[in-house]
Amino acid sequence: MSDLAVTRARAQRLLGQRLADPLSVVREVAGVQAQEPVAAMLSIRARSTGLTRADVEGALVEERSIVRLWAMRTTIHLVPSEDAAWLVDLLGPLGLTGVHRRLGQLGVPEGDRARAVSLIRELLAERGPLTRAELMEPLARAGITTDGQAAAHLPALAALHGHVCFGPPRGGKPTYALRDDWLGSDLPRMPRERAVAELVRRYTRAFGPAEPEDFASWSGLPLRDARAGWEAVGKVTPAREPSPPVLRLLPAFDTYLLGYRSREFCVPPELARRVWPGGGIVRPTVMENGRAVGTWRRAGSKVEIDPFDDAPLDVDAEVADVQRFLAARPRRARSSRV
Repeated sequence: MSDLAVTRARAQRLLGQRLADPLSVVREVAGVQAQEPVAAMLSIRARSTGLTRADVEGALVEERSIVRLWAMRTTIHLVPSEDAAWLVDLLGPLGLTGVHRRLGQLGVPEGDRARAVSLIRELLAERGPLTRAELMEPLARAGITTDGQAAAHLPALAALHGHVCFGPPRGGKPTYALRDDWLGSDLPRMPRERAVAELVRRYTRAFGPAEPEDFASWSGLPLRDARAGWEAVGKVTPAREPSPPVLRLLPAFDTYLLGYRSREFCVPPELARRVWPGGGIVRPTVMENGRAVGTWRRAGSKVEIDPFDDAPLDVDAEVADVQRFLAARPRRARSSRV
């Protein structure tokens, strides 16, 4: 079990040489879970050296080398911008049924959903990136239900159809942008079979050793797709246990804890509730050679550690790096227009 954790942690760039830029991290780990933007940035920090929050913001807003959108499991991720179109082509249809079902539960008729997608496209094309409130106001005036969670699911519907991604934050709030305006309309596309094989290849490089069932759990694709793409997968060489041990502070929802069907290789079952307390929450964890040895949290400017046992944890360098990373002020977008 220990060899498995070490090998997977190395594949996830949590052991060994750290990377130098946000795009390299996002590419090497096959996407970063990003429903919480700051947590996603901290996932990049844990796998890189010398970067700051401002560097990640710059990659998202100025360079646009990475983008935040709905991808694996219909969950928001950071992915390389060059992969945005083929990933959404492949994974977007899997989420449409669930989003339509939820919008129905929220009282949005089917006809209004298509009308909302059209209106969202028109508004973003005309006005550039908009916050959720700015986007929902004209939809509500058009008679479309935007109450409660409908305001989140309607942009997601447009995104799963390939029209929308997240744009530059404004006033501390995220914005939505028309994907073709934000990233360009000439993004690479792939036939479905080739896209499945490519995603399997990237997954096994970033999460291996793994099984088709792990890939299906991570991606949201049917198991038959995973098995079909598995034939070309090579074997992974086991990694040695680092000595002295390597500690990393992983943020909430880190992709390392969400990449497999079973997490027992890195979190013992008796401690699972300390990391996954329920309600879809994944707590920030202290990892030692790829295995959870505690949790942590930010309390204002401080970092508080909650170890799983009485053994001392030498996390001072990681704590200082988290504080350094977050202290840099995010860059301000040059313009709200695309």
